[in-house]
Amino acid sequence: MMNIRKHALWFGWIVPALLLVLALDGCASRQSGTYPTLKQTQLHVSWPMTRYRNAAAFGELTLAERQRMEAAYADYQAAFNRALEAAGGNYDAPASEEVKARANEVNQVLAGIPLLH
Repeated sequence: MMNIRKHALWFGWIVPALLLVLALDGCASRQSGTYPTLKQTQLHVSWPMTRYRNAAAFGELTLAERQRMEAAYADYQAAFNRALEAAGGNYDAPASEEVKARANEVNQVLAGIPLLH
């Protein structure tokens, strides 16, 4: 009976905790600025943009911060849309260098807004 409880503890708590650590480590590696596909690039930009939009909606950003962010995001979105169109709508297509550069720019602008940290 005691052996069953040890296995239940192992598979009930320890294994999920280890999987969570591995998953979070994988998320950290995505922060490096490498975006192999359009879909991965889109996901990498969309989460920080959600934080930005929430802060902007509550009026917590300066006009200069909003203008820099909106310009960087507009450039990213235009590059992304061009790349997606060139890929025939295939989100699994490799991200172009232009899309990667614009995604990095968006993330750099976001990193420069103190409220979003």
